[in-house]
Amino acid sequence: MENLPQVPFYLLLLVFLLALMRMESSYMLQLGLLLPRFPSEISISWPQPASNSTGGIPITGYQVYTFPSAGINTLANPQTVFNEVQQVQTSVAALRSTVQEIIVPAAISKFSISAYGVVGNSSLSTSSSQSTISTYLKNLLAADSRFTSLNPTVSSWQYSASSSSYKFTVTFVGFDGDFEPVVISTNPYTSTSTVTTTVHGTSTIGGSFTLSFQGNMTVDLPFDVSAQGMKQALEDLPGIGTVSVSRAINYISGANRNAYTWLVTFESLAGDLPMMYATPGFDAIGLRCFN
Repeated sequence: MENLPQVPFYLLLLVFLLALMRMESSYMLQLGLLLPRFPSEISISWPQPASNSTGGIPITGYQVYTFPSAGINTLANPQTVFNEVQQVQTSVAALRSTVQEIIVPAAISKFSISAYGVVGNSSLSTSSSQSTISTYLKNLLAADSRFTSLNPTVSSWQYSASSSSYKFTVTFVGFDGDFEPVVISTNPYTSTSTVTTTVHGTSTIGGSFTLSFQGNMTVDLPFDVSAQGMKQALEDLPGIGTVSVSRAINYISGANRNAYTWLVTFESLAGDLPMMYATPGFDAIGLRCFN
């Protein structure tokens, strides 16, 4: 190939010879010769397939693809045609813990904290230490597997003379998501206790998304769809042909937040292809999609 005349008009063609047959047996057709003949045409040839190469199923034709922008194939430039590769990536906000501010009246003697349907006992008071409140919260939710890593940090008490109340904040370290507002019950009962979320926590990715190509949309894909699962969904779309897909974790600030990067290589289609685009599903949690 390196000795071919480098005619200015000449556009090298990479020939994909695809035998149109049922896959009863595998057969690799060798690429043939590609020779320039005249300024306006070229000649393509290849060996005749062996008589038993297709398992008795006749070959009905071949497909030849042209790449008009390809350069001259030489020893210095042996690969002139590249398959298009598109990237699909999901992302989410970095891990951020929920912070809640709790205010109780100064006149109370005891209070309790409840969370996620679990009611705590009335053993806390405005003199309880930071470590006591933190341990109280950990023990409160210890039986729930969602909170095995919970290690809340508690601020010191702050007294407000104007409202005759005490205030402290809880940062729900170790919980991945937005912690539901806790519930405060006081003894004696008062309705002036408040809980305010001052910082909302972030969640890992969940739910699903779809991919669209040339007006056709895939089925819903789970947020962690495998490379094989995405390949099958894309190849079900009309006109896309064969693709290969790889998947890697997309770490967010060094943490695994269920985000991924997929690389899709178009094996059948030629040229500069339209971009796929991703759309989060209705059940998506914290999901952002990029191409």
